[in-house]
Amino acid sequence: MKLTSGKKIGPGIASLLLILGLTGACSVVKMNEAVVGARYLSEDYIPELDIADKLQRSIAAVFSSDDVACLANLSEETRSKDQTA
Repeated sequence: MKLTSGKKIGPGIASLLLILGLTGACSVVKMNEAVVGARYLSEDYIPELDIADKLQRSIAAVFSSDDVACLANLSEETRSKDQTA
């Protein structure tokens, strides 16, 4: 049986197409996993950060820098009273 160049090249091209198809399928699976991860971040994780940010702003509004300094002075006075007693 005589092998022509087409019969020699054909299996090589077929194997390349098979490898290309497998690589494409693997890529689709990995991209779907990335979509699930991105959806988790956007729906679950980011709202938690927004809540924490709002809480931090509320605390900062309640305790202005003057209040924090006043609290620091009170704690120092309490420490000095504890040491003298």
